Amino acid sequence: MDSTPGPTHTGPGVHLVVDVEKPCAGYALVRVLGDLDVTTAAHLGSRLGECVVDPCTIVLDLREVPFVGCAALSVIDAAADFLHSRGERLVVICGPQARRALAVSGVDRRVAVLSV
Repeated sequence: MDSTPGPTHTGPGVHLVVDVEKPCAGYALVRVLGDLDVTTAAHLGSRLGECVVDPCTIVLDLREVPFVGCAALSVIDAAADFLHSRGERLVVICGPQARRALAVSGVDRRVAVLSV
């Protein structure tokens, strides 16, 4: 199992950790801790970009994300589009707040969502 601890993205009032784990061939687990907003969305995009170098299904774990803003939703949507174009999937595991953001934005129609 390959695991890449995520660098912490910090700034004034900003703290985000994105860990990437590759438990087996063809899968990547991306765990996120912290708010996903305009100041952290690019960091998420960068970490997702690392995963798509090799063909895989990405499981994006947002259970520890209290807020998902429009910029982050755009990053998630773009990742889903890219994976779909290669016949791959993005699966999102999330709590009620992230689930609502995915639903309101329509991103939930483009990714598999498991709400816990």
